[in-house]
Amino acid sequence: MTAASADRALVDLVAIVDATEHTLVRVDLQTGGTTVTGRLISELEYRRSVTSVVRQGNAAPMAGAFEPYEELAAEKREENARRNAGRPHTLIPDLPEALHIVLEGEGKDGRVWRFAFDAIEGWALRDFGFEVPPTA
Repeated sequence: MTAASADRALVDLVAIVDATEHTLVRVDLQTGGTTVTGRLISELEYRRSVTSVVRQGNAAPMAGAFEPYEELAAEKREENARRNAGRPHTLIPDLPEALHIVLEGEGKDGRVWRFAFDAIEGWALRDFGFEVPPTA
């Protein structure tokens, strides 16, 4: 199952999170017979997290190899925003390839995961809201 064949509501939620910085979406996902709970994060946030983990370890010099993925995710977000600004009544132009989540729960806090849509057997929406950014 690709994004095109996945549950369209889930794909749309992931696309909204990918397109914005302050959307808070908490979900339960069933995958491999296990249910996990967490907060959806954007592809950009996921890529930054991976690079950050590499920088903190003894392989820090390799972090530069992951930075282009951050740049590509940022460019995709900007391009989708530009295209959507011209046609605000349409869906996000480029469907997400996967969903990214920060797991919640005992022993899992802070772990960042990437799931292919075809790995998701079922899902439930726990919370949907917006984070108010701090004012300067």
